Amino acid sequence: MNRAIPLRDADGQVVRWYGVQTNIDALKRAEALVVLQKETLEVIAQGKPLQESLTTLMLLLEAQFPGMIGSVLLLEEDGRHVRHGAAPSLPEAYVKAVDGQPIGPNAGSCGTAMYRKEQVIVSDIQQDPLWADYRDLAAAHRLGACWSTPILSPHGKVLGSFAMYYQDVRSPGEEELRVIKVATHLAGIAIERKQAEAALQLSEERFRVALKGSPTAVFSQDSDLRYTWMYNFHSLAPNEVLGKTDEEIIGAEGARRLRELKLRVLRTGVGVREEVVIPYKGTNFAYDIALEPLFDSEKKIVGITGAAMDIARLRELADGLRHDKDRLEREKSYLENEIQTELGFEEIIGQSTSLREVLKKARVVAPTDSTVLLLGATGTGKELVARAIHALSPRREKNFIKLNCAAVPSGLLESELFGHERGAFTSAVSQKVGRLELADGGTLFLDEVGELPLELQPKLLRVLQDREFERLGGVRTLRVDVRIIAATNRDLQKDVAEKEFREDLFYRLNVFPIELPALRERRSDIPLLVRHFVQKYAARMGRHIEIIPSDSMQVLQNWNWPGNVRELENMIERMVILSKGTVLAAPPAELRIPEEIAEDSLTEMEREHIIRVLRETNGVLSGADGAASRLGMKRTTLQSMLKRLGIEPQDFRRGTGTFGRE
Repeated sequence: MNRAIPLRDADGQVVRWYGVQTNIDALKRAEALVVLQKETLEVIAQGKPLQESLTTLMLLLEAQFPGMIGSVLLLEEDGRHVRHGAAPSLPEAYVKAVDGQPIGPNAGSCGTAMYRKEQVIVSDIQQDPLWADYRDLAAAHRLGACWSTPILSPHGKVLGSFAMYYQDVRSPGEEELRVIKVATHLAGIAIERKQAEAALQLSEERFRVALKGSPTAVFSQDSDLRYTWMYNFHSLAPNEVLGKTDEEIIGAEGARRLRELKLRVLRTGVGVREEVVIPYKGTNFAYDIALEPLFDSEKKIVGITGAAMDIARLRELADGLRHDKDRLEREKSYLENEIQTELGFEEIIGQSTSLREVLKKARVVAPTDSTVLLLGATGTGKELVARAIHALSPRREKNFIKLNCAAVPSGLLESELFGHERGAFTSAVSQKVGRLELADGGTLFLDEVGELPLELQPKLLRVLQDREFERLGGVRTLRVDVRIIAATNRDLQKDVAEKEFREDLFYRLNVFPIELPALRERRSDIPLLVRHFVQKYAARMGRHIEIIPSDSMQVLQNWNWPGNVRELENMIERMVILSKGTVLAAPPAELRIPEEIAEDSLTEMEREHIIRVLRETNGVLSGADGAASRLGMKRTTLQSMLKRLGIEPQDFRRGTGTFGRE
């Protein structure tokens, strides 16, 4: 645009011209950017879908700046791949080829810009190494230059990228860099708004799920106390509440106390909580109302938010819960009785007369606090009976604590049972609570109590007599309320006679003795046990075993089972492992006993069976693969049996001159 002014002489003649020339292209570009921002923001404010908002922005840009092709790429939720948000003028084949591509240090202009979080200007696509993998794609669609800028959130999170493509090889000027900056900013606004809306919608959905069925209504109101949001508001729909005041909804009288409370919050900026009775349609509703002020960014009060809990509905729910709890307690009690009636004591399987006698005694003693001594060979289920007694006792809600006196080295047993104070011995760097204290109020099961060292027996006797003890290294006397159930496979009376067990402790433990029968004394229970263990291990191993051959069951029922139920369980696990298809594998040959062998000849069969196992384990007794584990008995029990049968385990260890000798 040109403007000129003449210079005249005294006679009024023009002797010279003065002129000003103004380039209005820049002004028009600036005006175009203002229009672009205004129209884009209007589209975004209308809440249109993200693709529509971004497409509008790209089309406006392309209309104002001919020759330019606009594109917005969005970063996928995985943070590694891209997809187009808007590219109205790019060929569809190009868009499809780019969607799903990864970002990276050499991923074209857009993928690299997102990866680096910085602007990437590529003036010549065919020459720039960033486009090495996409050169042919760009050439096929006649793209010569691409300038890309990452779209970042205020916290620096990558949302996507804005790109300007040109068919010509060229670099951006200052004007174009300003356009890129504005377009990137507008695209970021659109993306962030939609992400915020999605997050808000998700939050509201979660909120609705959390409040579903709840007696609580939540709401917010503006400074005129008109509802701007509500959920679960009695039986009213949103269109009956939003934009209205309490007076318009429930009447002036019903809203009077509510209005007083809400005006106080608006005036003071302090939250309140109060029970309010609201008359509505002839009925009085009691609500627990909690109100808090709402502030804007300048800390001015702009409204209130609150929650109203229907007290009557809350009481109904509480009554319902109490009713459900009582019903469940009755059902639980019934089912427990059924289990105990049908199966004895939960996992104690069997219906033989000898086992029923044991369970009868257990039921009699369980409600008392008397000390129980469980006697019987290893593997007969002493721990199961002890747990059953605890479960039927008044102490059932407290701890059942177990300590195997044979499994803990004698030097550590005192600390394990009674606990110790810091510094009681070299490695005692902190105080330790013993099993006795852990069982306070409950039951302490002392398995293999016959292995308790003589020096510790007086301390246990004191617990049984006076309910008190001291920790190792301590001077403070502690009191406990604990019931003791002990178990042993030893002949304690014989140990007392041989001065290996204190007589007074024996009598304190032997208040109510229960002797558990060996499995060979309850052979009628073996089929029940076999089916139980087959089902247990088949389920654990993903097998489907339907058939237990009768001859296999007969073999299992005839065997003497020196390791009792534990050995039977181990044998069934082994047979399930060997099973193919739906039929249980046959028991090993060593369990097959000729029918003519009498019951009193089975001791020799036991001896041969134990010798066979010792050969297989090279004379090793303990450990996961030792003879005791395979026989289903404790090491100390096996040692006693070996002594009784006159078998020396070292005779079966490799490297000895007598290996293999019976």
